Amino acid sequence: MKLDLNDPQSIVAWHKVRPAVHGPHLETLATMWPQFRRTIALAQVIIQCESEQEDEERLELAEEAWA
Repeated sequence: MKLDLNDPQSIVAWHKVRPAVHGPHLETLATMWPQFRRTIALAQVIIQCESEQEDEERLELAEEAWA
């Protein structure tokens, strides 16, 4: 996989491969290369929104299963 630190969607796709490892790496990359901080920050927002959306979908499925 090719990671393009100028493209937030590339960062999001890279994060999805190994979130437990790549999540902390994002902070390190932002520190090492400040020119990419804005793009990394945007990718982190996208990752968080997708995570919250997945949580909402799981909750809805659990509520439907319980009913």
